[in-house]
Amino acid sequence: MLPPPRLPRFLITLVFTSFTASLLRPLAQSADLRCQIWEDPDSISHLRAQNETGAYACLGYLQARDRGWQMDHLRRIALGRSAEIYGIDSIRTDFIMRLLELGDRARKIEATLPPRERAHFEAYTRGVNAGLETSRSRSAYEFKHFGYQAEPWLLHHSLAILLLQSFEQTRKSFETEIAEAETDPANFDSEFVDDGLPWETSILKPGEFAPGKLLDASTQDERTPALTGQGSNNWVLAPARSKAGTAWLANDPHLDLVHPPFWYWIHLEGGSINVIGSTLPGAPVVSAGSSLHVAWGLTNAYLDVADVELKSRESGSENLFESVRPLIWVKFGPVKLPFFFKKFERLVKTGDPVLPIQTDAGKSAVLHWSGFAVEGGDLAALHDLLIAKSVKEADRAIADAGLPSWNFVFADVAGKIAYRANGRIPRRTLPSPQGFLDAAALQNELWPKGGYLKPSEMPNALNPTRGYVVTANNRQWPALGATYNGGRAYTHGFRALRIEELLLRTPRHDLESLRKMQCDTQAVDARWFVPELLGALEPTVVESDPEHIISELRAWAGKPSNPEYNASLECKPCGFYRRWIDISMETKGGEAGLYRFLRKHPGGLDQRKLVTAAFEKALADVGGKINRWGAEHKISFRHLSKKSNLDGPLLESPGDKHSVNPGTHDWDVKRKLFAQKSGASQRLLVQMTNPPTVYATLGGPNLDLDRNEPGFKPEAWRPWLECHTERRIFPLDWSSLEAGPKTLNQIQQISVR
Repeated sequence: MLPPPRLPRFLITLVFTSFTASLLRPLAQSADLRCQIWEDPDSISHLRAQNETGAYACLGYLQARDRGWQMDHLRRIALGRSAEIYGIDSIRTDFIMRLLELGDRARKIEATLPPRERAHFEAYTRGVNAGLETSRSRSAYEFKHFGYQAEPWLLHHSLAILLLQSFEQTRKSFETEIAEAETDPANFDSEFVDDGLPWETSILKPGEFAPGKLLDASTQDERTPALTGQGSNNWVLAPARSKAGTAWLANDPHLDLVHPPFWYWIHLEGGSINVIGSTLPGAPVVSAGSSLHVAWGLTNAYLDVADVELKSRESGSENLFESVRPLIWVKFGPVKLPFFFKKFERLVKTGDPVLPIQTDAGKSAVLHWSGFAVEGGDLAALHDLLIAKSVKEADRAIADAGLPSWNFVFADVAGKIAYRANGRIPRRTLPSPQGFLDAAALQNELWPKGGYLKPSEMPNALNPTRGYVVTANNRQWPALGATYNGGRAYTHGFRALRIEELLLRTPRHDLESLRKMQCDTQAVDARWFVPELLGALEPTVVESDPEHIISELRAWAGKPSNPEYNASLECKPCGFYRRWIDISMETKGGEAGLYRFLRKHPGGLDQRKLVTAAFEKALADVGGKINRWGAEHKISFRHLSKKSNLDGPLLESPGDKHSVNPGTHDWDVKRKLFAQKSGASQRLLVQMTNPPTVYATLGGPNLDLDRNEPGFKPEAWRPWLECHTERRIFPLDWSSLEAGPKTLNQIQQISVR
C-alpha cells in the first residue's frame, strides 16, 4: 500500500441528522450518519462511514459538492427540462426525453424498490441535498454563468439518470434498424453483415458457450483449442499470463470527452463496502473499480435490446394508441415562456412511444426497448457487486442486473477471471430481419415475443482455459455455432483483434506491457485498406505520386511481418488516409461495404473510378499536402453545456478511429482538421495482489474547474494524453492520518440538518 503523501491534507466529519421521519423510514434506527472524508492530492475523496447507508449518504454529499451542476445537467436532460436553462437550442433534446418519459418510468421503478435498495437510495438522496447546499456547490461557475441554483434532489431523479445513460448506450440497437430500413435490400448483406470479414473476432470462442449452461474451466475440455480472433475496451488476464503470477484487469470505456469528466472518482468505505472507482454523478453506482477482493470494468455491449415495430393504423386500431401533449418551459432572454409540443403517441397497453419518423402510409413506428421493463429489484446488483468476495459472486450479481446492457469483466485476488454481458436481452435465435419489424413478425404478441434470456443463456465465461477475455464493443458469440443472436449493432472487431494480438505476443504481462496495450495507436483498419486502396488507384496517379503521399503510405505500413500503421502525433499520412477512406466509404455503407466492393473485382473500372476520385477529393480537403497528425487532429474537451467559452483546453491527440487508444474524429471543413470527439473516458489497471493495486487516470481533473481557476491548466490533462496511469491510494490507512501532526490533519465537524 502507498504511504499517505507528505502534502497538506484534512479530515472532515460529516453528520447527517434526520429531520423528517417520512424521508428516512429505512434509516429510523440511525438518528445520524457519520463519515470521515480525506481528499488526496489528486482531489480524490476517501470516505469512511459507520455503515453502508452512511457510505451512500456521503457519496451523494461529495458528488453534489464537487459535481453539483453536472448532476443537475444530467437530471434536466433525463426529465426533458434543458430548455429552461439553455434556451431554444435544447428543445429537440427535451422533445426526445419527453417522448421517452424517463421521469415517469423512474417513479414507477421507485415504487418497486426493495427495502434495502430504497434505504440506500434515500440515504444517497439525503446526502445529495446536503451537498448541493455547500458553498463549493452553490458557487460552481456554471450556476453563476447560467444564473440559477439547483432544485432539491428527489430519489427518482437518480433512477432517471440511470435510465438515461442506459438508453444512450443502447440506442444503437434501433438506430441500426433505422439505417437498415433506408438501405437498398440488394446491398444489405454486403453493407450490414460482418460475417466472413478478416478482422472480425468474437468475445467468446468456440467451445466456450452452450445454451442454458454456465461454463467454468472445470467443465471445459482441455483439448478445446483456444482460438484467437482476427468502442470501449476491457480485458482480464489469468495469473498464468502475468509476470507476477496475479490476475490483471484493464478497462478504458470510450465516451464523449467532456469537461467536467464523465466519471467522478472516489473511495468509499462503510459496513461491508470498501471500494475505489469511477462513479456516475447523480447515481449511487461504482461503474468500474476495485474492492479488497474483486475488480471489475465495463464496456458497451451493443446487444440488440430494442426494436422498431410498424403498427397498422387501419380502422379499428384507434384503441391501440393514446395521445399526450406535454408542456415545457423555454428560456428566452431573461424570461421563461411555455411551449407545447406537437402531440406524442404511445401504445395504451405498454406505454411504448411512437417515434416521429417517416413510415409507410397508415403505419406508426413504435419503439420497444428492454429498459422500459426495468423494475426496482433489477438494481440490487448495483450494491451486491460492491460487496462481492469473488468473481463468482460478482458474476451472479451482474447476471441479475436489469439495466441493458454492458460487457463486464472481473478478476479477484484468488486469481480467477470472468466475463458477462448483463441486462434484459431479448431471446433471438435468428438474425433480425432487415429494418423494422411488423405485426406479422411479432404475431401481435407483446414484445419481446420470445421473452428475455436467462442469466445462464447470456454471453458469459468463467475462468476460460485460454487465460484471458477481451471485449471491445465487438460481437459476443461467433457468427457460426451460437444458439442466440445478439443483433448487428456491435462494432467491427479491429480493436479486439489488436488487443488479442498484443496480448498473445507477450507471454507474460506486467504494468508496463498493459499500459502499452491501452495506449496502442495502430490504425488497425489500414492493414487491410491501404493495400486495397493503393491497388485500385489509377496508374497515372501512382506514377506522379503528388506530394510523395503514396511513398509515405507505403512507408507507413512497416514490415509485412510486423505492420505498423501507427497513428502517432508525428505520423504524416494519417490525416490523408483517414480522409481518403472516409470519402471512399460514403456510398458503400462503411468498412464492410467498401472492403467487399474493393475485393469483388480487384483493379476493376468501378473500383478505380471511386478510389481515384476519393483520392483527389481527399487531397483537396487537406490543402494539397500532408501534415503531421498532431497538427490536424485536435481534441477540445467540450463543456457539457456545449458553451464553447467553458470548454477545456485544445490539445493535440494521437490515435485513430480504430486504434485501441482511440482518436475518433469528425472532419471540420472550416478549420481543415480532424476534431476528436470521443475516447477513453478513463483508464483503469488493477493488479490483483492482496489487497489489489489500483492504477487509474481521468480525462481531466476530478473536480469541476473553471477556466480561470489555478488548477485549470493543460497539465491537468497531460497524464491522460500521455497514457500515464497513476497509482491510487487504496486501501487507505486511516490510523496513519489520524496519528499525524494536527497541522496536517484538520478535523472539522459538520452537521447537516
